[in-house]
Amino acid sequence: MPHDLCTPQAGDPLLERLLPLLREAGQRLLSRQPSRARHDASLMRQCVDDAGTSTLRQLGQALRAQWPDVPVFPAGLTPDRLPAVTGLYWLCDPLDGAIQYLAGLPMWTCNLTLMQGAEPLLALVHDACLDRSYHALRGQGAGCDGEAIRCSEAPPLALSTLGTSFPNVPPRPQAEVDDFLGHLARTVPAVLAQRWIGSATLSLALVACGRLDAYWECGRHLVDWLPGLLIAREAGATVSGLGTVPLGEPGSGLLAAPAALHRQLLGLWQPGAPR
Repeated sequence: MPHDLCTPQAGDPLLERLLPLLREAGQRLLSRQPSRARHDASLMRQCVDDAGTSTLRQLGQALRAQWPDVPVFPAGLTPDRLPAVTGLYWLCDPLDGAIQYLAGLPMWTCNLTLMQGAEPLLALVHDACLDRSYHALRGQGAGCDGEAIRCSEAPPLALSTLGTSFPNVPPRPQAEVDDFLGHLARTVPAVLAQRWIGSATLSLALVACGRLDAYWECGRHLVDWLPGLLIAREAGATVSGLGTVPLGEPGSGLLAAPAALHRQLLGLWQPGAPR
């Protein structure tokens, strides 16, 4: 395998080669974004498919030109399961936050993750609407536009601002909706604010910057979480499932927060915990 991918290092030319590719992909998507919401299911699907497929094709070609032996996988095909690959491969999510994109809203990203088996080695997330790029290298910290970033210093629970993601795109299993509403009912009275920011990846990047104090989500969308998960973890956040189920297992959910706040939130959601 290519040496520069097997052992990526902070400050080496790898990020300088990858970030412009992702930024170009994001700008192409931005130029094609609808200016307002559409309400025709077939047109909505076609818009996302056309934009995502075109971006994936162009980004994939650029990656294969430089690293022809490293396969490229579109992340959105199987959000709950990684490809059966043990070596190096790319996970490319050309449009994370398709609902926002279709509505002419910001809060969507273009993401790229270098994986080795089930472990992310490098993550890049580009917020095209703000022209802001986040990145992380495993064991070497996280950054945004060339500056190192860190998560917040664990404010008191009552002064914390949290992000989450609501179940969407019907039909959604009722059990998943009930699980979300149960967590939300315990969270809202205990924190300063509970917000929906957009894609999980962007929300996790905002945790890494300290703009959000924590992010939580029900369900199991491991592939979608991976780039933001690495960025948040490398910025000092503790990342786990919502309870006793290990992260990535069915029903695990996701929580990313500074360590002390992470413990408080897990305690808040325990069965029998006082409301």
